[in-house]
Amino acid sequence: MVMVTFQRLHIPSSLGYLLVGLILGPHTVGPTVHVAEFKVLAEFGVVFLLFSIGLNYSLPQLHAMRHQILGLGTAQVALTTAAVGTLLWLAGLSPAVAFVIGAVFAQSSSTIIGRQLAEQGEDATPHGRLGLAISVFQDVTAVPFLILIPVLGAATGMNALAGELGWAMAKAVLAFTLVFYAARWALRPLFHLVAERRSSELFTLTVLLVVLAAAWTTNSLGLSLAFGAFLAGMMLGETEFRHQVESSIRPFRDVLLGLFFVGIGMLIDPSTLPRIWHWALLGALLLLSSKIVVVALIVGRSGMDALEAWRTALLLAVGGEFGFALLAIALESSVIDPEVGQIVLTAVLFSMVAGVLLIRYNQAIASRLTKPVASAPPLADQLSGLPAPKVLIGGYGRVGHTIAVLLKSSGVDFVAFDTDPKRVQQGQAEGHAVLYGDIADAELLTAARAERASLAIITVDSHVVALRTVAALSQHFPQVPVIARARDLEASSALIEAGAIHAYPEAIESSLRLGATALRMLQIPTVDIDQMLQDIRDWDYQPVIDPPREGECQMTSAQTILVATDLSAPARHSVERAFYLAASIESELCILHVMELDSLESLREALGDDVFEVKTALNSDARMRLDLLTGDAAINRGVAARTRVAEGNPLATIAAEADALDAHLVVLGARGESFLRHALLGSTAARLLRKSWRRPVLVVKQAPHEAYRRVLVAVDFSPVSLHAIRLARHWSPNADLVLLHAFELPYEGKLTFAGIDEQVIRRLVMTESEHRRKRLRDLATAAGLAPIDYSGRVIHGVPAQQIAAMEQEYDCDLIVVGKHGSHIAEELLLGSVTKHVLTESQCDVLVICDPRDAPDESP
Repeated sequence: MVMVTFQRLHIPSSLGYLLVGLILGPHTVGPTVHVAEFKVLAEFGVVFLLFSIGLNYSLPQLHAMRHQILGLGTAQVALTTAAVGTLLWLAGLSPAVAFVIGAVFAQSSSTIIGRQLAEQGEDATPHGRLGLAISVFQDVTAVPFLILIPVLGAATGMNALAGELGWAMAKAVLAFTLVFYAARWALRPLFHLVAERRSSELFTLTVLLVVLAAAWTTNSLGLSLAFGAFLAGMMLGETEFRHQVESSIRPFRDVLLGLFFVGIGMLIDPSTLPRIWHWALLGALLLLSSKIVVVALIVGRSGMDALEAWRTALLLAVGGEFGFALLAIALESSVIDPEVGQIVLTAVLFSMVAGVLLIRYNQAIASRLTKPVASAPPLADQLSGLPAPKVLIGGYGRVGHTIAVLLKSSGVDFVAFDTDPKRVQQGQAEGHAVLYGDIADAELLTAARAERASLAIITVDSHVVALRTVAALSQHFPQVPVIARARDLEASSALIEAGAIHAYPEAIESSLRLGATALRMLQIPTVDIDQMLQDIRDWDYQPVIDPPREGECQMTSAQTILVATDLSAPARHSVERAFYLAASIESELCILHVMELDSLESLREALGDDVFEVKTALNSDARMRLDLLTGDAAINRGVAARTRVAEGNPLATIAAEADALDAHLVVLGARGESFLRHALLGSTAARLLRKSWRRPVLVVKQAPHEAYRRVLVAVDFSPVSLHAIRLARHWSPNADLVLLHAFELPYEGKLTFAGIDEQVIRRLVMTESEHRRKRLRDLATAAGLAPIDYSGRVIHGVPAQQIAAMEQEYDCDLIVVGKHGSHIAEELLLGSVTKHVLTESQCDVLVICDPRDAPDESP
């Protein structure tokens, strides 16, 4: 119940596990778990966490990112540890204790930072990307602490400490050498051998064996278990099995890591809080302030402007879960006593709470820290000396500056706002009315007399900020027309929906200007060129957008994925697959559950007036189950998903939701319905596809791998075949691609019945096969495939039977087929091949619809 509540409130799960540990610990009333035995099991949570981190930071990746890791990431950890450790040593703590506390305080929670930035729409901003990157790099730069902290607990005296540190580093080098060469010589052949057995259980057991063997190796050398797991992960991260290894180990990692945090929670003693709360509060202030100052300094020195440097520092101020791991190692090694451990643990918890607020209000706080106090008069005083502006400009970057120059040259009064003090100073030095402020702030707009403006121009580079600004202007001053700068056509459409009159996509506009210049050089009249450009803009740039190639649907990537789930246990497979696709191709995800009207009507007849309360309870239960179904996948994939519980006919509701979202892919599960309904009516996918349906439908039948490995595309040379091949390659770029064309000769049965010689029929088959092989090669070339990218098969036989045989032969995990036909009989049968594959195949099925199946909207 604790974890369900925390997930529904969008609170990090690590804090929920800490609360569970507090409840189950020996310091509170209620059930108690034996701490000593529990700690042995929970320690492996850190082992598997470090193994997963190692998978994502192989040696080539570390080398490629060496400047960022050895620069900002390492500097942040090292300087924070040194600063905090020095202050605590001067305050009277021993050097070892001060060092450990400094190391604990240097960590930041990537989970809290990533989740909060995503909620605020700041994950793609410069400070958001840098802050999240540094927080992730901390996990790597903190690995040496796993070696150093146990040594601090074992050594006595400076000479002994130096000797122990030297010996520990030597053993670390030895462990790295052993694991490195063992992995290079043994791991890749071992996993190739295991993969050939095609047994997921054997693969998982092999991964566990490698992790535990590496951990045992370093532990035998007197180092931590987690250090060996990290080294093994680094080595496996270089292999082609990395994604499958991570997928196999994730359940063990999540469970054991949860147990680790439960174990940390057991260490919390609420009875000590009255006597240590002031020390914990001071510790939290030290943690937050030291990291804010250190990060602001090093990021500012790296070349980032002051505002972004402070915003990055505020993101990283929060305490981190990895600090708990270091604290647990220090307590186990007796480096610090339990009383100090309680203070440090509570301080980190306080910092997590305060850190969320710092992240949420990072812009306002950073603006106050960077905004000139003495030199800059209040905004109202600055505006009072200016005439009422005819034009408001949001952002004074490259585009904003250009517009300001044009307006000033034309004698038009304007005022520009920017949140970068350097740009503000630059604009004022040029004699332009440029002021510091966020144009999306309603109070600022009121002070700027926005109601008198004839136009607002939004030129900021960030799409999220531009969208927020346009929405604010439309809400508070709807009479002021707004035009905006957009990156592309998609961003332009979103800004227009938010209230902009025009939103010019830069990529297309630059192409139009280049084309216009070429036409002028070719002596085309300027009037004709201007009219041509205006016509293109009036048609929302449709004449110059790349048209779909022959046979290609206009939906070439799943920018919006709709998952329809019945909340059954197997439905988890379809949800996990959708999260994987959304993460791999950066798509939006919506998860839908439909409560059927027939069931609700039966409920109304049975319960009468009490039906509303029961229906509300059912709706709440469905929402909770939907959140549970999507929670883990969302956290693991880092993808935010919208969930919705609707009432109505499932097919009609799915179709309506897909149209409302303009979904580019609909994902369905293959199980969970009653056997009778499935037998009489067909699956949800089959019934949905009988309609005039134009969207790709993915039917998930098996537990998803990290990516599709072998994809079979059934090709019949119809217009949809080309699009099917492109989509198969787009969604599974690393899979083995098999293009299959199975055919029967026209009137083949009649030829045999008429007594035509078998040799003649065989020659006809051979001639036709050769002709179709050439067509298959041409089709693959048109889809952008080189001969090495696919395996082509042309087979004479019944298509449905040949697809089934090829599925078994190649052990495919995805089949791509087309849905054809507008004739009523074909609609009822779905096309025999499509129906057979949906019914009989054991792997996932992606059905691509022919664009000609779209309903005719003419009267």
